[in-house]
Amino acid sequence: MRTQQAVIMSLIIIGEAATKVMDSYLDFAQAHTEIPWRSRAIAEAARKGNSAAA
Repeated sequence: MRTQQAVIMSLIIIGEAATKVMDSYLDFAQAHTEIPWRSRAIAEAARKGNSAAA
């Protein structure tokens, strides 16, 4: 259970970091269009996992 929560928290942190890159370093984000910067799939998966863990 703790491992699952740690993975979920890591995914949330990665999603927040990606958002900050997109918002603060637009040139970098535009140079790396292969990365889906605004993808919500990871955040939604983490939320679903977090709800299941509760």
